[in-house]
Amino acid sequence: WSRRVNFNETAYISEEVVRLSKEPSTGVTLNSAVFDAGAGTGVLGKKINTVGFNNIVGCDASSRFFEHLLSEGVYKEA
Repeated sequence: WSRRVNFNETAYISEEVVRLSKEPSTGVTLNSAVFDAGAGTGVLGKKINTVGFNNIVGCDASSRFFEHLLSEGVYKEA
């Protein structure tokens, strides 16, 4: 048995975060803190950073990814 991961989910999630930031009633702004669980190579953070989110914290089970996430300057903490 194997399970395939749908990597398009990152696109859907980033679109939803951006959409929510454009609706005042949600309370989500470009200054809101974003926690990216399972950040991996930081694709989600990079996508939302391009529209102005800059308070992004990521985590991943791999310590190797921590260094990568911080080195690119998109994630505030990892």
